[in-house]
Amino acid sequence: LAHRLRQRRPRLADGAAMKRLLLSAGFLLLGACEFNSFVADREWVWKDFPFTVCLDGLPTGIGINLNSDSDKVLVYLEAGGACFDALSCAVLVQRRSYNRQDFGFGPSTRGILGRNNHDNPFADWNLVYVPYCSGDIHAGDTQDGAIGDPQRGYHNIGEYLPYLVSTFPDASVIVLAGSSAGGFGVAYNYDRFQRAFDPVPVHMIDDSGPPLGPAFMTSCLQARWRAVWNLDATLPDDCYGCLQPDGSGLHLAPEYLATKYPDRRFGFISSTHDLVIAAFLSFGFPNCALPALFQYPPDVFQAGVYDLAFRLLPFDNAHAFILDSTSHVWLQGENLAIADEDVVSGGNLSTSSGGVRLGDWVRDLVEDAPAWRTVLP
Repeated sequence: LAHRLRQRRPRLADGAAMKRLLLSAGFLLLGACEFNSFVADREWVWKDFPFTVCLDGLPTGIGINLNSDSDKVLVYLEAGGACFDALSCAVLVQRRSYNRQDFGFGPSTRGILGRNNHDNPFADWNLVYVPYCSGDIHAGDTQDGAIGDPQRGYHNIGEYLPYLVSTFPDASVIVLAGSSAGGFGVAYNYDRFQRAFDPVPVHMIDDSGPPLGPAFMTSCLQARWRAVWNLDATLPDDCYGCLQPDGSGLHLAPEYLATKYPDRRFGFISSTHDLVIAAFLSFGFPNCALPALFQYPPDVFQAGVYDLAFRLLPFDNAHAFILDSTSHVWLQGENLAIADEDVVSGGNLSTSSGGVRLGDWVRDLVEDAPAWRTVLP
């Protein structure tokens, strides 16, 4: 199976591959030197990556906020919907492009990207912001996506990774976190992050991108994503369970990661009635032939979230934080609609479930505290 998957992966001609390798190596070396030489601490700076691709065919980049007093790094993958057919591309996707102008002075400082947030465990870390403009949960690699546009989120991550490794050569720990599409994306890309930074430990937080089982995230919908985004070519070679005959298997990412990396920690955050993810999954529920578009049954979604928490029970290194809510995305603090001047209040990180504050649960994950566990409402 692994041999067949490798055969399917797209390859450049030898000459083109060598030219690309040399160009990329030179870009990374010069770029890393230039970046680290001129960037002030605790200021957001945009970095262009000319070989990346958004849905509109134009390149994108990442934002970085350094702290020279820290050897810890947070990499955050942004949210923004998904594009896998004409309707989803029209109503679910938030961005088709993202560049320096879109970045402006930096991402929202609410939640885990805020340095003045006393509830934020990452306030003093080096921060990396990965925008989302590919409509493929940061996982696809095709020039001919859902509506004929390139969907190369996985390729884009591959462009950033060598640069990040060279920018943080002395990192002691990495946390790979993401929300919504970025939540799905961190689970999908975790294996390559850990391999790239090895032996530095990489831990993961999936916020509002719950890999629900096939009774909830249906097999036909998973099969559609695999086909449209070319996921069979980007899945880890050793995730054999991720390629089920009925098209499912993507939902098995938690089990695969927790088993392969027993010394790393994996956190999953979800609302019991997340209206956005329910709408996303409704494109394949109860089946793809006659989907109940935007009418996903709330009790079924809740059952799927609790099923995910139950699936994590055998693992000491993977836990869930479940909130009784319809809200979507918790790490960035938008749900409470707090004013910018009130960011010190903690935003969603100050929200509690089952008597545990979300910020404390995230901190326990990062610090490998004995108190870290699955939290239910």
